[in-house]
Amino acid sequence: MCYRLFLGIPGPTDTQDWLTSQQCDKATLNSTHLKYNLFHSENRLSPEVPGQLFVAHNHKCIYYEVPKVCCSNWKRILLLLTINLNMEASEAKNETVHNTALILRLCSYSPDQQVELLTSYKKVMFTRDSLEWLV
Repeated sequence: MCYRLFLGIPGPTDTQDWLTSQQCDKATLNSTHLKYNLFHSENRLSPEVPGQLFVAHNHKCIYYEVPKVCCSNWKRILLLLTINLNMEASEAKNETVHNTALILRLCSYSPDQQVELLTSYKKVMFTRDSLEWLV
């Protein structure tokens, strides 16, 4: 299993190291899925999850909002990418970013459309280093 990020080990330096690292991470994910029987889960998304997913059709990506991880700034960037404005991210006000109808949430689509989008679009999520929060 790969624990390099948790242990603070630097990332790969060349292409071969990167490939080995990716294979190790994939093996870790597969073993976790196998351990908890997650491969053929019949469960649908819990009702609150689609409300935290934002769809950017022009870039074919879905952004998962993680509270307290600069979500306002990431939404600001997503808004600018969505409407293709030539402006600085700092020019978009917080209330505009959080209350705009221009960034669609996944919950605004039918369940069949949600599945289609989740299977065909890239999923993006940003996190913080958890060790940063330790005092």
